[in-house]
Amino acid sequence: MVRTEIIEHSAITVVSALFNGIGVTMGINLPARISIKAGTGRIINNENEGLELVKTIIKREGLDQGSFDIEINSNIPSGIGLKSSSAITLAILRALRHHKGSNKTIMETIIDSCIISKEFGISYTGAMDDAMACHFGGLNFVNNQRFELIDRFSISKNKVYINIPSHKKSKVEFNEFKRQEFLGNVALKYAFDLNLKKAAFENSRAISNIYGYDFSLIETLLTYNRVKVAGFSGTGPAFYAVIDSSEDENLDEINSFFKNEGNYILTELR
Repeated sequence: MVRTEIIEHSAITVVSALFNGIGVTMGINLPARISIKAGTGRIINNENEGLELVKTIIKREGLDQGSFDIEINSNIPSGIGLKSSSAITLAILRALRHHKGSNKTIMETIIDSCIISKEFGISYTGAMDDAMACHFGGLNFVNNQRFELIDRFSISKNKVYINIPSHKKSKVEFNEFKRQEFLGNVALKYAFDLNLKKAAFENSRAISNIYGYDFSLIETLLTYNRVKVAGFSGTGPAFYAVIDSSEDENLDEINSFFKNEGNYILTELR
């Protein structure tokens, strides 16, 4: 049996789809690798989570788990809004379909991965906006309710600082997002005008209102000249800053800001 390896990547949020079903996301260069090789049914996961999800997908695809091993090796921190679940679910499904010689298209596979995410309780909406950015990169506008791509654009490979908080987000009721729907719609209008700075700002204000995050973190980041876009990703608590990489200016101020807030990753848009 030939070894199969599939790579999907992380993404960050400009506007959450939880407000009205339409999400806006950007791809970033943090990979999740899934490999399949001949074996005895082992599932090797570097985070030791999601084993039931893997088994569910294998069963849905009608495969005999005992004939191969699956290894999950993800560089995407989980549970903080960086689309780890979307990337891994899609990568597993792609790897299994490659293994069995499926003729499903990539868009069919993306939609199927979103249905799995919704049914498995990973996502309220299926998060097709996340899956599109994880696979294609770029800037993606997606109607999650219809599993429909509205538009997508390529983006400059600017640097991205991402805060990796030590705490996980608290749980909230879904109706809390409806209470912030006005801000979500304001954010979406800015996004369709391609004013991503204001879109992410208003989206983050709404997410902060729901989860009690410190919105001043985003306000402070936007005082730095090199910061093009800043916001909370997904439902947080991770936040990011996209940096204008057109000049090789000193980034000590921004480095210091993220160091003061704990661990961080420096990556790039893709």
